[in-house]
Amino acid sequence: MSANPTNVDYQVVPLNCCSPAAKRYSGWIEKEWVREPICDWLENGSPLGTLGDVTMPIVHSAVSPGGDLLGAAAIVLDEMLDRLQWNPWLGLVRVAEPYRNRGIGNAVIGSLLHASDTAGIDDVYLFCPPRLERWYRGFNFTPIETREYDGVYAVTMRRHNQSRNAAS
Repeated sequence: MSANPTNVDYQVVPLNCCSPAAKRYSGWIEKEWVREPICDWLENGSPLGTLGDVTMPIVHSAVSPGGDLLGAAAIVLDEMLDRLQWNPWLGLVRVAEPYRNRGIGNAVIGSLLHASDTAGIDDVYLFCPPRLERWYRGFNFTPIETREYDGVYAVTMRRHNQSRNAAS
């Protein structure tokens, strides 16, 4: 179990296919971003399926001791359709309103990035509103472009797996 400064207990774990937490996360995603249901992704893999030997998506969640979903995020393929040369993408980050600003997003993203590093993924990309750029810099993402994408002004960022290069 992890505890943050506001004493919210949770565990960060991979999201299991079609668990109640996965169904709740899928509902959040469909409501906010109108995407393919997370349950289908977890069961069948994303449309392209794999990046090297890694099955996509990678989805991690913060779950309370009682099994409530507090937050989740995913690493997916082809998030920015006009930048298909850049993969995979950190995205679909969502923390339940009552639990925001309590470190849950940090824990979930940290867990996902550790999983991507362990899987041997060299680079992870994301796009976000400019107001979140500083937060993602804390995870060693660096901006690579700022532009309008899909009607939204966004900063595209890249994180390079430093530990992988140090080991080779």
